Amino acid sequence: MSNANRCHACGGALGKGSLEHSMVVAGHRFVAALPSVRCTQCGQESVSDAALEQFELRVSELLLESGTHAPEALVWFRRSIGLRATELADLLGVTPETVSRWENGKVAPPNTAIVVMGKLAVTRGPKREELIALLRSSAAPRPLAKTVRLSA
Repeated sequence: MSNANRCHACGGALGKGSLEHSMVVAGHRFVAALPSVRCTQCGQESVSDAALEQFELRVSELLLESGTHAPEALVWFRRSIGLRATELADLLGVTPETVSRWENGKVAPPNTAIVVMGKLAVTRGPKREELIALLRSSAAPRPLAKTVRLSA
């Protein structure tokens, strides 16, 4: 057996398992049995980064679908997008203080901000980059000529 099929802790054989994973976001506990790799000798178990990412993506999807305005959900969305509050503020055309007030529950964010943040959180790869590029271009619009000729 190759080292990839051996436990890094004890060298025992690895087999398939299932590990319960949970997290609390915005007062909701999300729980799932994630596929894991388990050592048949020492019992050490681990979950792949891909499985954890899928779990977190599903959490974002459920929060977005719920329409929650909970400040913790907004923080979750922003962090899962991978943006600092100042970067998110620039994309949404608000001040960093406004994002801070939303995330601290001092001011309710507009529904559009929640939808944009949630959509960015559930979109991955090039599609997310396209959405971010659209938000950036809307923050600094370029005027079009009076007549724009299109090729067929």
